[in-house]
Amino acid sequence: MPTAKVPLTTFMIVALCVTLHIYQFFLDPPLQNFTLNPRLIIYAHEYYRLITSTMFHSGIMHLGMNMLSTLSIAGALETRFGSVPLGLSILISILSTSLLHVFVTYAYYKLSDDASLIYGSSVGFSGVIFHLAVLEASTSPPNSTRSLFGFAQIPTAYYPVALLIALQVLIPNISFLGHLSGLVMGTVEVSGALEIMKPSILFLKNNIEVNFVGDPQTTTDAKPWEFVRIPDDHAESGIGSIGTHAEGGGVRGLCASLFSVLQTAVQCLKNLIRTMWVIIFVGNKAGWAAVRRSEQELV
Repeated sequence: MPTAKVPLTTFMIVALCVTLHIYQFFLDPPLQNFTLNPRLIIYAHEYYRLITSTMFHSGIMHLGMNMLSTLSIAGALETRFGSVPLGLSILISILSTSLLHVFVTYAYYKLSDDASLIYGSSVGFSGVIFHLAVLEASTSPPNSTRSLFGFAQIPTAYYPVALLIALQVLIPNISFLGHLSGLVMGTVEVSGALEIMKPSILFLKNNIEVNFVGDPQTTTDAKPWEFVRIPDDHAESGIGSIGTHAEGGGVRGLCASLFSVLQTAVQCLKNLIRTMWVIIFVGNKAGWAAVRRSEQELV
């Protein structure tokens, strides 16, 4: 009886994080050598931390929760959009989420003269998971909802924001800024502002898939992973931003991307307000009416 295989990019991420945790367990290297520490990145130029901080985890529970989420969210995205586009989005997410985290802490330090954030350290793949969660939520039907730990039904489009708030309330010592950075950069990607950084679908199909990966049909059934080709209708199937390139270029393309970032900031604020309305008023007709009125006012 055939068994379901894990999509290749998702499999590689999980395998890498698990392998690194086994390395931690047996050789016990100082975890502080791999964390996202803004001070060391800025002043000691330890730029490798932008990547290693997302791959290492603080414990088996931390690893397990993140990898289960990765299998669910990244696996769904990869099955729909292909292994190569998801790999590209994850790479961009790792760098952009970490850089945003560092930028915010540095800006806060310069504006407030409070160095508490810039000296802090964080670790784990959860920032990237929040990025992917925004991408996955944006592909869901407009009127769909999801359960927030069984307490409330949240519109799927706003579920990542609700999850961010709920996790921070339930587990106060987690990295709020790390998760928020992932959520913001996911929203930026959905808005199309990252398109200027990406090659076209045609390039990915004709170069990456063919020249570097080869024909996935040649893989044996014994392998636990499955390479997912980019579907022909990719550009018309939800998140056009994964693996596609924005129309236009040069100054015009850059200005369009900057405008998209501003739109994203407004959308994040609208999402936050909408989510708080849902959490507060969920479960009664008057509350849902208030939610709909608030949404109309925001628009």
